[in-house]
Amino acid sequence: MADKKIEALVAKVNVLAESVAALANIVNNLQRSPSQAPPPSPPTRSMKRAAQRETYPARDNQIEMVVDDLQ
Repeated sequence: MADKKIEALVAKVNVLAESVAALANIVNNLQRSPSQAPPPSPPTRSMKRAAQRETYPARDNQIEMVVDDLQ
């Protein structure tokens, strides 16, 4: 009876060892892969204003007046 329990535990340990080896391989591959480029930064206030000037010049003046009033 004890031999069967030991054999079952040995089988579980072997499965765990294989899983740990697979995870170690994945981590190693991730560490070697080139890092991805960072995401682009969000548009700044000046970039937004420049875009508004190109499309809505009159509305941009109104927005600037409101922003100036808020400050």
